[in-house]
Amino acid sequence: MNKIPSIKELRKICQASGPDFESQTYCGRLNRVFSIYLTRIFISLPFSPNQITILSMVFFTIGVFLYVFNLFWLNLLGLGLIIFCHILDGVDGELSRYQKKNNGLGGQYVEPIGHDFQYAIMFLPIAVGLSHIKDFPLILILASTATIGKLLFRLLQLRFFLLNPEKRRKTFSSQKFSPTIFHKTYYNLFTSTGLIAPLLLATLLNKLQYFIIFYGISFPLIFLILFIRQLIKIKI
Repeated sequence: MNKIPSIKELRKICQASGPDFESQTYCGRLNRVFSIYLTRIFISLPFSPNQITILSMVFFTIGVFLYVFNLFWLNLLGLGLIIFCHILDGVDGELSRYQKKNNGLGGQYVEPIGHDFQYAIMFLPIAVGLSHIKDFPLILILASTATIGKLLFRLLQLRFFLLNPEKRRKTFSSQKFSPTIFHKTYYNLFTSTGLIAPLLLATLLNKLQYFIIFYGISFPLIFLILFIRQLIKIKI
């Protein structure tokens, strides 16, 4: 039986060759501190990287639907499961690098679908849990616009990459880049890991309606900005 490397050795094997540290969100960087410990456990378990991705989706689903009950302690438990989901999200890549495997079409399908799934179900359960507030109908509408806006944003990205396959290859093959202020803001507030800090703050302060309001307005806005930028680039 092969000896499992130490945590220090695993960081060199599984994280040094991963995405550039500077390209990660602040929450994503913090995830990497803890994910390697789970990776060390999963090395000895019969899980493939894609199966770990699916497992993280299960934890996310349970976590976000706990918000429906609008009980503070259940909200905290749900938040904990969502955070655990995102730590697991780092494990699949680390395990893949440890096993020196290419996840192939399965990995290219499961990973982005997992993120789409998270965006699709994140806001409405939280909004349903806010049914006691007087502005509940508005909160439901904003939860819907947040969901639709983010999914349309990702659809626009996909459409544009299909028109520019070379740009897609450069984007996903490049390990190092210098993010602008715009990119830093986007990655740290509007990506799957970027949503964690605002959700944490809103949960602890018991002000989840502001979480919904912020993303209900901003996600459609960034969709519109991307749409205009793409129209300009393709010179329609």
